[in-house]
Amino acid sequence: MTNYRKKLIEVNIPLQAINVESAKDASLTHGHPSTLHRYWARRPLAACRAVIFASMVDDPSECKDEFPTESDQEAERNRLHKIIKRLVIWQNSNNEALLAAARREIAISVARNNGEDPIVCREQFKKDPDAVLKYLHDHCPAVYDPFCGGGSIPLEAQRLGLRARASDLNPLPVLLNKAMIELPPKFHNQKPINPDADPMGMFTGTGRSRTRAPWRGTAGLAADIRYYGAWMREEAHRRIGHLYPKAQLSDGTSATVVAWLWARTIPCSNPACGLQMPLMRTFQISKKKGNEHWVKPVVDRKSNTISWVVQNHSEGVPNPTVSRTGAYCCGCGTAVKLDYVREQARAGKMGETLIAIVTEGKPKMFVSPTDAHIQVALSARPPWRPRQIIQENPKVSGLIYGMTHWHQMFTERQLTALTTFSDLLSEVRESIIRDQGDNVYADAVCTYLSLAIGRTAETGCKAAWWENSATFIAPAFTRQALQMTWVLAEANPFSTSTQNWMAQVEWIAKAVENLPSSVNSGEVHQADVTTTIYAVDSPLIITDPPYYNNTGLTQNPFLWKGF
Repeated sequence: MTNYRKKLIEVNIPLQAINVESAKDASLTHGHPSTLHRYWARRPLAACRAVIFASMVDDPSECKDEFPTESDQEAERNRLHKIIKRLVIWQNSNNEALLAAARREIAISVARNNGEDPIVCREQFKKDPDAVLKYLHDHCPAVYDPFCGGGSIPLEAQRLGLRARASDLNPLPVLLNKAMIELPPKFHNQKPINPDADPMGMFTGTGRSRTRAPWRGTAGLAADIRYYGAWMREEAHRRIGHLYPKAQLSDGTSATVVAWLWARTIPCSNPACGLQMPLMRTFQISKKKGNEHWVKPVVDRKSNTISWVVQNHSEGVPNPTVSRTGAYCCGCGTAVKLDYVREQARAGKMGETLIAIVTEGKPKMFVSPTDAHIQVALSARPPWRPRQIIQENPKVSGLIYGMTHWHQMFTERQLTALTTFSDLLSEVRESIIRDQGDNVYADAVCTYLSLAIGRTAETGCKAAWWENSATFIAPAFTRQALQMTWVLAEANPFSTSTQNWMAQVEWIAKAVENLPSSVNSGEVHQADVTTTIYAVDSPLIITDPPYYNNTGLTQNPFLWKGF
């Protein structure tokens, strides 16, 4: 570029409006790109969008030919601020009229700095929004984030019409960025290829306002993700559905299980007792008003075992049996220090005992465990298990309890389910090709479905836990650490309630529907920034500094199995 002019971000931007919308970003869920897969320290989309726009647009004080007086400059600056204030609102993420206006302002600044007449360009760009994208592609350097991480910067650069370029050393963010900026533009306005799709278009609205419109944006891609995800669910259920039996209710009927709740155990240190002592921070499994439940341990000294009975009130709940300093046996009362618990766990003597079964219903129902359910769970035999070692990291508390390999973070049934879904990806790919999809499209759909497997792994592992206030399964990464879970919640991927397989597929499909596709395509690479070749053409580098080796928790073996 020639004749550099000071940019809007160097003079004045509406910080308050940007901060307000950025604060909302973490609470956004359905359709938000962050729901594709967990990743650390994602930058708020609102902030990235505003910063990129303000970094590309000239400040009016540098354009005295067009805005000769201070009042003219202030008026123009206020106009640009109004664009930013609307631009940062999440609901405007796919407002094409607003995005076209923002892209036009960026293109005008690029043209101005390339020595072209901005007034003439403004009129030309107003007539043809597609010409703006072409102009930015041909005349504006790419925006490059060499530490792309969760992908907020490349995604928002692309949304603003710029050529987005991203790289990272970690393969997971590379995959996520490909899913956000590389794949959607390839399938813009493409019809779905699944046999159930209506080739005439998609239906929008409800009731009398329900209409059919041509497939647009990434709606066709999302429809295929849902279709083939549903096929995976049915095929997986055919193969391993017997591992997820229904629970018998007190009235003689049966109900689909939402979760099996398992408590960790270790041998009591008292030789006269010998019980497998349960380690529980709480015996309450539901604090919901009107649906309070807790589990009562019943000790059988003949067999030296504990059975569990669900109680449907909130009176007489026992005290926790494990704390930050130690634990005690609910059978004999013997207290032990936490060092003893860790020592037993590292010796391979930590087990699990089924304490309750949660079933579908309004409200959810809680059932005492049975031997049949225990035996079914123990019968699972996964055909594959990840062999990777968990790297030393103070944020992985399971390491001090002897969990040194990733497969130890899953029950046998969880491993069986995740492996089954992973193995089905290759069959989905073949099915897509039979349905007249090409190799590129088949790979794209499988990529998004692999992200659904990644989401399933986060809630289908031993670090997932039961939230007893709202009664749902909480995922492993509610914070940037992999915490030891004393009572783990084993989800049923074939339920219709919390954390089932189709819910994960729907999260992915909704995020895909909201990704920009009528834009300049992006490019993503796995690269070391110290030796990268992707900055040789002088791109505009916009990045968030990395934090090397801060978490070490981005490994997910089930993202890669099947590819």
